This record gives sequence, C-alpha cells and structure tokens, in this order.
Amino acid sequence: MKQTTRINLTIFKNNLFEAGTEFFNQLGIRLNSNTAASLGSKDLLKDQYKNKDIFKAIKETYFLGLVDDTVFEGNAPLLSDDKISLQEATGKINADYNGLMVFAVKLDDSYSPARGRIAELTRAFNRASKNIPVVLL
Repeated sequence: MKQTTRINLTIFKNNLFEAGTEFFNQLGIRLNSNTAASLGSKDLLKDQYKNKDIFKAIKETYFLGLVDDTVFEGNAPLLSDDKISLQEATGKINADYNGLMVFAVKLDDSYSPARGRIAELTRAFNRASKNIPVVLL
C-alpha cells in the first residue's frame, strides 16, 4: 500500500521565504539559498519587467535556491553544500548546468491572475535567468 505524505500549507501564513523553503523540505527537496530578504522585482527582471498588472501586483520576490539531480540522488550538490545567494548562483551557473532556479513570488492579495498572466510572469523570470529554467512558487 502506497503511503501518502501530508503537506502542511498553513506555513504560507508565515514569511514567504521560510514558507517556500519549508514547503520544498516537506517534498524532500533541500534548497540552498541564503537570501532571506525580498529582492526587488524590477532589479531582478531588469528589461523583462513589463508595465502590466501582473508585474505591478508583485509584493515580494525571493530566491529559494537551486534544484538539480543531486537533490534526488543524495549526492553533493553541483555548486556545493553551502547556502548561496542569487548572485553567487548566477555567477557559477553555465550552459552545462542541468537544474532549475526556484523563486517565490507574493502577489497583492486583491490580485487574482489568470493562467495567461502567470505564464507571462514565468516567461519573464525564465528570460531574465538566461541559462537556466525557473520555477515560480
């Protein structure tokens, strides 16, 4: 009989960085960011930031870390076991890196985006990351 894991979503009532990190921990995925402070979305996205409602609705943005095969194989992470900042991660990643960058984005509570708007935001993060795919939480 397959055993199921219950995910505690009440953690999202707390700080988004801590909640996002704990969410992935519950899934058995260890993230390695040391950047617990919210990043400015305009600075992060640079020319990918658009003057549109989905971008204006961003209240907080956190870099949660990197995910690659080593997370699932129990090996040492490619970039080291240490916690790293977004700047350190982007400086070390090259075209041969097979992994994902994970960001948590908090939108204004009154904003309810359509699927197309979420896709637009995800594309902007993917374009800004240049070498590596992005997952948004």
